[in-house]
Amino acid sequence: MSWLYSLVDGLTEVEIESVQNLRLIGKEAELLECYIAFSKNGEEPEITFLKNKLKISDTHVYKIQSVLVDKLLLHFAPMGKLDLLEWLRQKELYPLLKYEIKSQLKKKNSTEYYLETFRLLIDLPYKYYDEKLVTEAGKHYLKTLHPCKEADKKYVQFHLLFANCNRFAASKNPALFFGYAENDLLKMESDLLQDKYYLALYYLYRTLCNYYKYYKKEASLSLHYLQKASLLEEHIAPFFTTNIKQFLRLLYADALLGFSKVEEAFTLYTELFKEGIQESMYGYYYHCEQYAITAILLNKYKLAQKFISARFDSCIEKKNDIYATRGVLAYAKLYLSCGEVEKAHKYIQLGLSINEKSFYLPFEIQLRVLENCYFILLGDYTFAKQLSTRNLKYVRNQKNEALKLSYLNLFKLLTTIAQQAEQNKDISQALQSELDPLLSNLKIVFGKCLEKTIDSCASKK
Repeated sequence: MSWLYSLVDGLTEVEIESVQNLRLIGKEAELLECYIAFSKNGEEPEITFLKNKLKISDTHVYKIQSVLVDKLLLHFAPMGKLDLLEWLRQKELYPLLKYEIKSQLKKKNSTEYYLETFRLLIDLPYKYYDEKLVTEAGKHYLKTLHPCKEADKKYVQFHLLFANCNRFAASKNPALFFGYAENDLLKMESDLLQDKYYLALYYLYRTLCNYYKYYKKEASLSLHYLQKASLLEEHIAPFFTTNIKQFLRLLYADALLGFSKVEEAFTLYTELFKEGIQESMYGYYYHCEQYAITAILLNKYKLAQKFISARFDSCIEKKNDIYATRGVLAYAKLYLSCGEVEKAHKYIQLGLSINEKSFYLPFEIQLRVLENCYFILLGDYTFAKQLSTRNLKYVRNQKNEALKLSYLNLFKLLTTIAQQAEQNKDISQALQSELDPLLSNLKIVFGKCLEKTIDSCASKK
């Protein structure tokens, strides 16, 4: 896929209108219109088609593509550099973002630029994470510091540690790939405390929080280290542009939900959203969806509907990529959980359509689960079985081991549930014993969808 097509394909309707008013010369406007027209049908024009339509050589097509990319980037991020990187991140144009960073790393830039570049690269999705590039950006940052203190080196080291802990959690053998045992991490804490390297300590505590969440499955210790990270607020606040206190409280609410402390999570989320959270807050829309899930789990369906509408309707209307998909997921989970299956189906179909353009694997699998639930709730067990079989094959072909572990079993169980419902059989005790832990783990993702689906089969007996 060319960068020009990736760029055009990610634009909202309002943004497309704005670029159509750009002053372009020669064949530029014609080529851009071709890309806009093709993007509406979800396909990229072939070079052969373009050179024949515009009556130019393929070399000329490539040259105009490059010029248009530069003009579009200047149009949407006229300040360049950090503004450009942030725009590319928001649009999830990660290959282009990485190319831009590689180009800038060859030039002289400010300390701020290298630091923000390092932080941005370290937060890229698993698929696009480039360890070599992250390390290079970190080295450039440290070189610009005069003097470069040990605390600065420790910060880079422990931010990388935190990123690796998260990345390797999705691997087949996380402990082996991560390479650090519990005692190693605890020893690091005492060393950092002694030297008062607070920013490095913050990332160590975030690492320990996720280590106990993903590797050890110990809720109390995970929450304990997140609390310890919060106690560093006054020491680390100057290093962040966001409200770090509020951010850590959001993380704590998310951790409470992750460990099935639903009422506590709901109470904290309610307090935070009443205080007011800026849309610029890191992970804002993720936390909006999580709050909606807590409301659904507590049967607060009207509150959830009102909250989802207020936060996501504009994103959905604009089909604003990942934010819109998160919104339609929230709606679909709400309506399946409260039994309004046709409303849910409308949002499932919309979500599949939006995610096809701005593809994100976890959303794709969630949408497939919701679609499966819809057909079981509808009573179309034959098609539900076919879907489950198709989805099993899809999940098996993925490389993300963490997703495989959860969803392979889920789709197998959905197949069995549909089959037993079709044969008018009760869910066996053996099947129920397999379902219970899976439902417990996935309710924080799907609300009451899975529970509702299973209950609907039982009620038809």
